[in-house]
This record gives sequence, C-alpha cells and structure tokens, in this order.
Amino acid sequence: MCRFCTLVFYRFIQLLTTLFIPGKTASLGEMIQNLAPLGVSVPGGFGVSSSAYDAVLDRFELRERLDLLLKDVDVNDLEDLAGKCDA
Repeated sequence: MCRFCTLVFYRFIQLLTTLFIPGKTASLGEMIQNLAPLGVSVPGGFGVSSSAYDAVLDRFELRERLDLLLKDVDVNDLEDLAGKCDA
C-alpha cells in the first residue's frame, strides 16, 4: 500500500491501511477481501486516500470555508443539524 496513492481499489485496501485510507473505506476493502471468496457479492469500487482529500482542501483553499460553514453546527442537536443540512 502506497501512502502517496490517491485512489486505491477496494480489493487492495485492508484495515491496516487506515493511516492512509479512511476507516469506512478500509472496511469496504476488508469486506471484499473476506466475503467475496465466500460468495457474498460486494460491489467493487475505489477509495480516496486521506492525503488526496487533504490535497484538494489545500489546493482549492477549502479548509477555511468548511470551518466557517461548520462553526455553528451543534452535532448534539439533531433537529438543528438536519435544518442546516437542508439549507
């Protein structure tokens, strides 16, 4: 697993790669590797590495904008959170 890769196909992702590939994506990779041989159909796909995500945020100067959008969000107030998601 390359820590500089930007896109990695699920079939190559393991939970051990969570330093570079976010956890839910790593879980999908684990499902494909462990369940496909048992006959369980898991759709293929790819994950975006955390370094690629960070590069996009930096390249397009999105960190500040996201901070502004999220600064007043109370994640413990589900009604407020849902209302802000609809906005």
